[in-house]
Amino acid sequence: MQLNEDDRILHYSLLSRILTDQLTTEDMKKLVDFSESFSSSSESLLAEVQTEMKSWATKEDDEALRVEYAHLFLMPEGVKAYESVYRTKDRLMMQEPWEKVRTFYLKHGLKLEGEKTHPEDHASVELAFMALLIENKETEEVQKAFFDQHLFCWLPKLFEDMQANPYADFYQKAAKYGEAFLQQEKKRLIG
Repeated sequence: MQLNEDDRILHYSLLSRILTDQLTTEDMKKLVDFSESFSSSSESLLAEVQTEMKSWATKEDDEALRVEYAHLFLMPEGVKAYESVYRTKDRLMMQEPWEKVRTFYLKHGLKLEGEKTHPEDHASVELAFMALLIENKETEEVQKAFFDQHLFCWLPKLFEDMQANPYADFYQKAAKYGEAFLQQEKKRLIG
């Protein structure tokens, strides 16, 4: 079943928020509420990660979630959620993919100003931009170009690495959800 435009925006936005920064139990409560605004066509896609978010939302302490996030995204044994790291030989930040995604943003009217949490090629920024493209009713051709050139070429590997990380619990399920959603988007945009 193909998702409607509103659900596509919500899925990209949810994934973006999950990957933006460390989550707390309060954040989980908000994400549970947010995930309940999806249409019924998203139920099977969201089921496992939504159950996990509900579980975390009821916990008193989010230390385990903080530790998981640190091991997964901040420590050397973790993953680096940057397109440049995944798409360059030297696996360094702010390389050619970063330059190309910035150019794509500018071409389509987005300029990140002020204090930024992440560089433009961070997974959360790219996912949020795709939600913005859909929300602004950009053509499917533009959406396909961004998906092909800046999302599908590296995010599946990031999600695979997240699932394989021995410290991942919540983020393992979030990555599985992200992977399934991207596969649906691939069928829609690429065929």
